[in-house]
Amino acid sequence: MKAYGNGSTATCVQNLCSLTSGEVYGDRVRGISTKLTDRKGITGDLVECIQWLIREYEPRADTDSITVRPSGGLDGDFTVDVQAKKRGG
Repeated sequence: MKAYGNGSTATCVQNLCSLTSGEVYGDRVRGISTKLTDRKGITGDLVECIQWLIREYEPRADTDSITVRPSGGLDGDFTVDVQAKKRGG
């Protein structure tokens, strides 16, 4: 990934938060579960899922905070804000 300019810690965290589980061939667990995104009241579970993804797949990052908030006027639309820093930095 680094050869394509997307190997920075911040970019990797952003990519992880953009994936839906099942998208990555050979690693069907990586990504946010559709079981979470297809129901109401997901905030706590979604935060835990994102924390796990970052801990598991981006060991260079530590999360400071994760905020999930509704976006737009449609049920099920949400925005995720992840504040992360490079581990040890």
